[in-house]
Amino acid sequence: MIIGLAGLHGAGKSTIAALLHDLFGWKIVDKMSFLHSLYENSGSGLSWEEWRGEKYRKEGAYKIMGLVLGMVQSPTEILVIDSVHNRAEWLAIRETDPNALLIGVFAPATLRKKRKGLITEADKRRTDYWHETGCLLACIEWTITGTGSTRLQSSECRALARYLKTRAG
Repeated sequence: MIIGLAGLHGAGKSTIAALLHDLFGWKIVDKMSFLHSLYENSGSGLSWEEWRGEKYRKEGAYKIMGLVLGMVQSPTEILVIDSVHNRAEWLAIRETDPNALLIGVFAPATLRKKRKGLITEADKRRTDYWHETGCLLACIEWTITGTGSTRLQSSECRALARYLKTRAG
């Protein structure tokens, strides 16, 4: 099964991914780490940021997520995708696993700014994806707070695990 985490920069997605791994041993799939390893092996003369931007412009989010999933797909593990940023990525995930679950991780802008600095252009674009060109939020089936204590987040993760057991039948 695949679980996707969606939220703005600094919302707590990576913290939740790590917590799910620590609590249940679920495998974290860090899309950026995967892409960075491709970059390092590409022999490109471009900077990491330039290479990544060019890759997304040429191939698109759907194809890139498909590449990531092709490298990590496991029929026996629960995979946690850190993170899903748009409907194209979510479509690639759902085509791979029709039972995939998208989880929203949310935190107030003031806290996100404290964690990550300025609100970035990427966040502004992501908000546009969510609300103007195909609402990713409409795909969310579960939420976990990005602002709670580790104890609260652990409790929410355990509730998610119980839900997944009942959902699987």
